[in-house]
Amino acid sequence: KEIKNKASSKKIPVVIFSNSDYAKDVDLSYELGANCYIQKPHGAKEFKDAIQMIREYWFSGSLLPAV
Repeated sequence: KEIKNKASSKKIPVVIFSNSDYAKDVDLSYELGANCYIQKPHGAKEFKDAIQMIREYWFSGSLLPAV
């Protein structure tokens, strides 16, 4: 919420990377301004793959506003 309330950082994409899969946590994250919510995988390889997927999406697959 603090990131999205500051003029200097409100355009920065916020990715929540959490162990929780509770609907209330997901919903609250989006209500507070998150742009993406990903549940952390359990294994090291799956964790690395998830980080790579996030990086590819936000830095190669999407257009971001000028900051």
